Amino acid sequence: MAPTDLMLLNRWQKERDAEAFAEIVRRHAGMVHGACARVLGGRMEAEDVAQECFLALAQGAKPREHLAGWLYRVAVNRALDLLRAEKRRAGREQQFGALAPVEGGGSEADEVLHAIDAAIAALPDKLRTPLLLHFLEGRTHEAIAAEAGLTRSTISYRIAKAIEQVRRQLARVCWFRRPQSWLRCMRRPRMRRRRCWWRG
Repeated sequence: MAPTDLMLLNRWQKERDAEAFAEIVRRHAGMVHGACARVLGGRMEAEDVAQECFLALAQGAKPREHLAGWLYRVAVNRALDLLRAEKRRAGREQQFGALAPVEGGGSEADEVLHAIDAAIAALPDKLRTPLLLHFLEGRTHEAIAAEAGLTRSTISYRIAKAIEQVRRQLARVCWFRRPQSWLRCMRRPRMRRRRCWWRG
């Protein structure tokens, strides 16, 4: 049986097991980079921000939630911090007459993707984690349940509840009424999953 994320993280923190940390990166790099790229509009900085997330973990951050959920939340927050810093800098430049538009931001599509990531990041960990593991990392309900020590029906319920909570949040800010709309958006860019989220 493959070691859980918690086992791998413990091996890294206690023994500095480089292979354990490399496995953590292998498991979650696609999800972390995808979250950064969506927030930043697919820009090259996404790779740097994704690396910062794993660097924070390597340097001793101690997630108090499931590792996948923590990495996703950190990725979204760090990418948003970068955008805010760029907007502040652009504002200062404009003040002094050096008009420098911020690259890759401000479009309606970008705003929608930011809202999606923010809505998922705001979910409680017990809902966010199975959602991410299933749809962004391709794990089955059974595999998630086995790792969490829960029943398959519990995981299925939590995933369905997470989708509904995100849909309600987006309905307030992004005009979405059907899951198909935001689920299609969520697969951009570099989303590996092809199966539709709402089909379970």
